[in-house]
Amino acid sequence: MPSTAVLLALTSSSANRPRLLVVLLAVTICCYNCKSAAALSVSVSSNSGQYLSELSNLRLHCNVSEKPDYIFWYYSTVPGGTDRAVLARCHWDSATCAVESGFKAWANLVVMGSGTLSLAGVARSQDGYYECEAFRDRLDAKEGIRVVVVVTASEPSIVQSPTQLTSGNLATFTCNSGSGWNPPPRLTWLRNSIDKPAGDDLTALALYSPPAAKFGPASSVLRLTVGADDHEAVLICTAAQAELSNASVSAAQLKLLVKHKPSIGSIADLTAIEGSSVPVACSAGGYPAPRLQLIGANGSVMQESASGMFTLYPVDRSQAGALACRAVNPLGTATAAFRLSVLYQPTVRTPASAVVDAGGSVTLPCSVDGNPPPAELVWRHDATGAALPPSSDGALRLDGADPRRHAGVWHCEARSILTASSGPPTEYTASSAVVLTVRYRPGLPQASQPRSPLLAGESVNLTCQPSQVSPGEPAPSLAWVQIQSSPVHLPAGPSVRFSPVGLSDSGSYACRAVNDLGTSESAPVSLLVHQAPSLTVESAPTGANAARVGSTNFRLVCRVRANPAPRLRWLLNGARMPPELFTELAGLGDQSFEYQLTLHFRGFQRSVLRLNDTGVYQCFADNELGNSTAEHRLEVLTQPSIVNAFDKAAFVPGRRPALACQFISHSGFSVTWRTPDGRTLTTGSAQPVEEANGQPWWMTSPAPLTDGGSQPAIGNYTCQVNNSLGTVQRRLQLVAVSAPDPPERLSAAPLAWDSVRLFWKPGFDGGHPAKLRLRLVGWNASVGARMPTSPPLLVDAEVGEATIGGLYPDTAYDVVCVAENRLGESPAFGAADNNAAVVVTTGHLRLPQVRDASWDPATGRLVFRGQPGYCARVEASSDAGATWRAPPNADAVGCLAFQADGLSVATAPASVPADASPSESASSSTGSLTSTSSEARRTEILYRVSLCLANRTDVCGSPFTTYPLAVPNTVSLSTIIIVACVCGAVILALAIVLIWLCTRRCGQARAKAAKSQQQQQQQQEQLELELQAGKKSSYSSDFRQGHKPQRQQSQENNGGLHHHPAVAFVSPTSATGGNGDLSNPRHLSADGSPQPGGTVHLFPNTFYESDATDHSGSPPTLVKSHRKVIYEVVV
Repeated sequence: MPSTAVLLALTSSSANRPRLLVVLLAVTICCYNCKSAAALSVSVSSNSGQYLSELSNLRLHCNVSEKPDYIFWYYSTVPGGTDRAVLARCHWDSATCAVESGFKAWANLVVMGSGTLSLAGVARSQDGYYECEAFRDRLDAKEGIRVVVVVTASEPSIVQSPTQLTSGNLATFTCNSGSGWNPPPRLTWLRNSIDKPAGDDLTALALYSPPAAKFGPASSVLRLTVGADDHEAVLICTAAQAELSNASVSAAQLKLLVKHKPSIGSIADLTAIEGSSVPVACSAGGYPAPRLQLIGANGSVMQESASGMFTLYPVDRSQAGALACRAVNPLGTATAAFRLSVLYQPTVRTPASAVVDAGGSVTLPCSVDGNPPPAELVWRHDATGAALPPSSDGALRLDGADPRRHAGVWHCEARSILTASSGPPTEYTASSAVVLTVRYRPGLPQASQPRSPLLAGESVNLTCQPSQVSPGEPAPSLAWVQIQSSPVHLPAGPSVRFSPVGLSDSGSYACRAVNDLGTSESAPVSLLVHQAPSLTVESAPTGANAARVGSTNFRLVCRVRANPAPRLRWLLNGARMPPELFTELAGLGDQSFEYQLTLHFRGFQRSVLRLNDTGVYQCFADNELGNSTAEHRLEVLTQPSIVNAFDKAAFVPGRRPALACQFISHSGFSVTWRTPDGRTLTTGSAQPVEEANGQPWWMTSPAPLTDGGSQPAIGNYTCQVNNSLGTVQRRLQLVAVSAPDPPERLSAAPLAWDSVRLFWKPGFDGGHPAKLRLRLVGWNASVGARMPTSPPLLVDAEVGEATIGGLYPDTAYDVVCVAENRLGESPAFGAADNNAAVVVTTGHLRLPQVRDASWDPATGRLVFRGQPGYCARVEASSDAGATWRAPPNADAVGCLAFQADGLSVATAPASVPADASPSESASSSTGSLTSTSSEARRTEILYRVSLCLANRTDVCGSPFTTYPLAVPNTVSLSTIIIVACVCGAVILALAIVLIWLCTRRCGQARAKAAKSQQQQQQQQEQLELELQAGKKSSYSSDFRQGHKPQRQQSQENNGGLHHHPAVAFVSPTSATGGNGDLSNPRHLSADGSPQPGGTVHLFPNTFYESDATDHSGSPPTLVKSHRKVIYEVVV
């Protein structure tokens, strides 16, 4: 259409015809080019789209419809920008591309011959418009694409102007997105408030300013006139890249604070009860936040509050009236008024007391006040519960007053119902008491009984009050006394406090009531105090923690204070001690509640302090309330002693020698060793012996066997132990291995009739484990035969004891013992070489005989009766009992029926069945034996039958033996006569000698008596003089002191006595050599003749004490009244 219009314009005038040809030519060329251009088209595609993130890879394809000659790439920041420049030139046929010099700095740029452009890790500076242009002949075609490098910057920010907002003023808010956004964000505004939490969109009111440059900030300006409703509203500015399908969104918020004057809501009227708590709530708005004030009826400020909550407490009737709540800030004031009504409960006033005589009249006044006025008023009597109406003025008049009916407390009571603004109606009662008294003597006071028992340390009050029935008038004074033989008065008052209460406070107490008219006393109350044990432990007599071994008077004293009485016991190292070592529980006073337990270290088979008494002693006391423990550490001091079992030890190659010094000592010791090479080593430490079983004083110190080498020195070592009480040393040997030594201290003891127990101390084992070979060789003296030797028993030498059984009763056994190890054996110990033989005799076993045994020689039948549980053994002897044997062909057991050589033996069962009746159990088995030999042979054979143990048929009781019927051997008459003559001659000779000795003895006695009578008379007189002078006989003094007197003849001692006093012979005590029998004295006269008491039998070599008493009937003199003479009778 434009070309046609041009052509019509040109042909309309002849002047334009020359120009027509030129136009037609141009049109023809243009049409030709248009046809060719339509045949060449270009399109640009991207592998990652138009929008891509920073540092991602970009590939742009230039798609050409026809094969071009050249392809040019152009770059500009925006489409059609003035900065459009050639980026690269490509020759299609040669497939070569060249990047223009201005873009060679793009290191990530690659352009291929096909026209494809690649950017590896695209940067912000490469954001822009990329255009591809293709050339062919004189034709070209081009197409471009905008590449956007997407960048999201930080959150936007809002700037407010002015900084302080006031209601009614214009405010400007600027939202700045910040630099770095690409594509540029869209900014929107939203306002959230309390009234519209969803918000108002204010974007239309804002002026948006896009970025001035790529990646520059965008801004939006919002202008508003703010009011009170905008206070605390929130403005939100949101930045979002709207071009992107997944656009990033960021927002900024700004809370608006708008100054405005306060506003306040209305408050309802309140009704409150006096003394209660009334909340008053004022709700007000405004900014700055207003101060809220509660205004009283007089216009003064009663309270201030920021929250608007006020509390009137306690409400007073003076606060009633018109109140108001006022809100104040710098922009203005708001006030809300309300009314407060105060209700108060009734108050009653009466006199405190009144006194009236019996039968008189009294008026008790009562005045009442309250809002509202009380609904009811009444007088009540406490004692009787009577309710009486008052008079018009509220007073109560009593006529004919009765002390028992009217005395007491009268209450004037008023009742009102009050209803507050909130809550149900409440009833209030008020009263006032009047005490109407009558004078009289007090009755028995009432005392409280405390709980019993009390624990020591607690607090307790003893309280009492006057009698409720008859308290007394005037009011009595109260006081407590402790009831004892002499009463103890406590501080005056109705209450006494014991804090803390102790054991000494236990006892009986009474409360006394006293007034002008008399005194009365309450029933006694008991105060019982219990206390858990509290104790102390100390040693006596020194109080120290150490004592020497052997101390006789050392003791530990435990003192306890407790109630009830405690149980006490001693413990040593945590283990309970035997009770025989300490005294019984002893109290230290009737009311002291103190006890004492003393550990005396004396008891069965001990009387002194021992070494094993070392340890921690605990006195443990307990009762129903608890327990307590006090401890005392005791160390028993002793001189050191070395207690090695052996003085030598063997060196076994490859093993450490066990040469050590075992010793007993208290702490603080030192050990010194002298080695075979003369070295001396001192140490202050040692190890407890493992076998000591908690005995800390038993220590061991290994010998210093080597001095850096591996071979110990064989020879003598000396161990020396020192402590505070002394020094001890002992030589020990280290020897080579050898055969063992025999055991030491071998002993034996019978266990039963068939077993013995052997004991020994192991000897030196020679360096290798040793065993003992034991056997017993027996001899039974009762049967005069050697018993079978026990089988050898092999036991470890270290066990120290062994039991050997299978022996015979009443048998003396010699013990034979040999020690052996793998190197040899020791010499035999025992009867084998007569070396220190050890003999042990087994116990006696009493076995019964056969009963009711009878032997009929005529028939050759032996009948006997045995016992259940035994078997019968029958033996025969053909040599008059010299040897015994079992009958030939007899059963080896010999307890059952068997056939012998010419004998028939029959026995009943040896035992009774278990289910037999008692009578059957008591019955004995019966056996019989019948001899089938000829009568002549029968008279020559002896038989015996014994009861034997069923399980040991070789152990039998005494046998019953038969005898032959042959006439026994007799002695000739001549032999009897010769023996009788010899015996008679011997008896006659002995009688003659006896008569001669007696005659000679009597003559010597008479001569000596006559000769010494005068001497004894002189001695008697001298003795009387000495006694009258106050001296004592040295002889009697020696006798009283237990000295053995000189031997004196009885005739000499008695020769000088007058009136022949009787002599009672008694044996002195064992301390003077006699048997101490004083129960039956025998009497002699002073000259030795027996008295009527009977014959005196004296014992040889025994001292006798003579009690010389005058029996003449006359008053004896000082000397004659009592005299003791010592006799020694020698036979």
